[in-house]
Amino acid sequence: LGVLTVNTDFAETEVDAAQVNLTRFPLLYPEKRAFFLEGSNLFQYSLGLSETFIPFYSRRVGLVAGVPVPIDAGAKIVGRQGPWSFAVLDTRTAAIDELPATNLFAGRATYDVTPELRIGALATDGDPAGDADNRFAGVDAVWQTSSFRGNRNFSVSSWAAKSFGDLAAGENSGYGGRIAYPNDLWDVFAEYDVFGEALDPALGFLARPGTRQLSGGGAYQPRPSSPLLTSWVKQFTFELYYSQVDGLDGEKQSSQLFTAPFNIETPAGGHYEANWVPNFERLDEPFEISDGVIIPVGDYNFTRYRIETESPVLGAWQFGQATRFGSFYDGDLVRFSPYLNWSSETGRWQAQFSGERVNGRLPQGNFIERLWQLQLAWARTPDFVVNSFVQYDSSANAFGANTRLRWTFRPGCDLFVVWNSNFRDPSAGDPLNDVGLPRNALVVKLRWTFGR
Repeated sequence: LGVLTVNTDFAETEVDAAQVNLTRFPLLYPEKRAFFLEGSNLFQYSLGLSETFIPFYSRRVGLVAGVPVPIDAGAKIVGRQGPWSFAVLDTRTAAIDELPATNLFAGRATYDVTPELRIGALATDGDPAGDADNRFAGVDAVWQTSSFRGNRNFSVSSWAAKSFGDLAAGENSGYGGRIAYPNDLWDVFAEYDVFGEALDPALGFLARPGTRQLSGGGAYQPRPSSPLLTSWVKQFTFELYYSQVDGLDGEKQSSQLFTAPFNIETPAGGHYEANWVPNFERLDEPFEISDGVIIPVGDYNFTRYRIETESPVLGAWQFGQATRFGSFYDGDLVRFSPYLNWSSETGRWQAQFSGERVNGRLPQGNFIERLWQLQLAWARTPDFVVNSFVQYDSSANAFGANTRLRWTFRPGCDLFVVWNSNFRDPSAGDPLNDVGLPRNALVVKLRWTFGR
């Protein structure tokens, strides 16, 4: 499969859902642009790394520090031939402000040695900011089977990688491995990864370079057979996971013990869970968790709790919430996350509401953050759909609404009508709006697929 794009603006792509970040590390946002989603599974590297390390993270292309960068042209080739799989992406981003025009390349190839064993390699070249020489190369191997001990799932994976070019001082390589036994009764894993401080995948995602990361644990998930239990419990899930992050000097930076002593799924589809989560964080430099609230350097032990409930589908409705509370660094914090879903009897109308309210009380100051999101959808037919997504983020004093009409008038051919309306307080430092006025845009876009 080959795909070309010229002067692409991705105006029809759904906007990102805002997130509340209470950590000192960047958050991971999912890719939504159709050009990059096509064949993206072929770029998958090793197993279990998605939260910590992604060697090729396609959102680096066309976005720099959250600012869209025009793509002059791009080409992608993905496919499979016998035991081989391959994916190649090459794009040319335009010059904008102080960013020069830049060529960005990513390539991935895998070979199925046996039905269970796959080996692969991945390489990237280019820096989205255009101001440095950056290259990355990595290899990986994955062995997985569904017939372990008869009919059980089992997998073993490993990886090794290295960066080249204009890098910071220090170790520029990394490696790791994972063993997993993901099954219905027992779901357990163990993983160990090392990331050099100069391992720098400019076209990837690596939140914590210069660390050794250990994680492991599992879930015991029995399904009761006693009539006294089966009427209200479909499956128990008892969870215990531990993770620890050390610096390359051996000093512990973070650790977390996650437990779920109570976690059930009901026969009707409800979910009810309680968690106890002790944490340790070591801050080597001050951390601004909210505007003007700065947590000082030091070692912090604190314990978090979570109560989560999710109702079964009750006619047209489903609702739930997660409440996290307890100590937080040297203070305390409550995080309340409710949601409500509704669908009409025919399914043509759907609505989803979700929100978060964070109340933090620390010696350095108190803060409140709110995030409210509402999604509406109406489908005249499966080929004619209107979606609207409205959200408010108090931390940036930002309000946004994105409404999209998609009409697929023939297979592979779509008409999009998109209306965006956004406002952000200029004091929040929005790079796209420095005057504090509403930003409105109406886009009409025709996508036509040619094939033979």
